[in-house]
Amino acid sequence: MASRIILDAIFIWIMLSMGDAQGNQSSWAWPEEGTLAGRKARRYRPDHAVTVGFVGTGHRFTGVLINISESGMMVKCAEDVEPGTMLRAGIEMGQETFRAVVIARRTVPETGIGFEFQTMSPRDRQKLHLLLARIPKFS
Repeated sequence: MASRIILDAIFIWIMLSMGDAQGNQSSWAWPEEGTLAGRKARRYRPDHAVTVGFVGTGHRFTGVLINISESGMMVKCAEDVEPGTMLRAGIEMGQETFRAVVIARRTVPETGIGFEFQTMSPRDRQKLHLLLARIPKFS
């Protein structure tokens, strides 16, 4: 268990050192609360079930994607996740997997958990764009 925590911490450190979700060099400052206020990113809703996997300290679960945008995603999960919890997320895309470090921002009763993308590699940013191009827009 301790080795898993260490591996999770190393992964998050590597992802943070790569830059933020927009490709800017990241710092160790945590994002301010309420960063979803004034949302500008267009959301996309899949027309079929898309599974999202999550791994983090004390967490390992899957959920179903409700919607996704450039800045984050809403996922229906059976697991309760406290706002502020940082996890690794993955979405399989055929032969590849989109991966990002996410932070739980809010829970919407009867809907799901809102996750904000914190960091991802430039390659995963490209995969996100490909994923968004495959999903219909709804707002």
